[in-house]
Amino acid sequence: LFQFGHNDQKLSHLTADGGYRKLYEVYIAEIRALGGIPVIVTPLARNSWKGDGESYNDLLSAYNDSCVRLGKDFDVPVVALHDAAMDFIVRNGRDAVKKYFFPSDYTHTNDYGAFFFAGVVYSELVRLGVLNIEDALSVDTRNPAWVAPEKLEMPDLPKNLAGQESSAASGAAGEDP
Repeated sequence: LFQFGHNDQKLSHLTADGGYRKLYEVYIAEIRALGGIPVIVTPLARNSWKGDGESYNDLLSAYNDSCVRLGKDFDVPVVALHDAAMDFIVRNGRDAVKKYFFPSDYTHTNDYGAFFFAGVVYSELVRLGVLNIEDALSVDTRNPAWVAPEKLEMPDLPKNLAGQESSAASGAAGEDP
């Protein structure tokens, strides 16, 4: 499985149908040369909205489309994570899905989002026939069985770790900081 997109779009030489696509072509060829089966996972959609907060802003559409075309051109399975994530985000709205991302971050999921979207990837792998599991579980992105809590609280550190600073020196003696 391989996926690119979020950071690639920040680099001018990695346009969706330019350097980005060429890198995928290289990876597909290298994976196949080693006897592997390449599987493309489209970029996870961001929780990004236009200024009005009412219109979704699909910043990775061109990269998603490039992945879909690559799958067709090279006969490679494509996990449609982008479409599933965008559908989930738009259906639930900007504020409701914030609990699946790190605070003040609209790109990187927290553990709850990672768990949920990993389930989407798993279901897609089963649907595509990449995983042949007879009684495979499925993830319904419209009605998730598990929902992140409204408010996330970080647990307190154990007393013996509270106030300690992590440093290279503390790890040098074989201790795990």
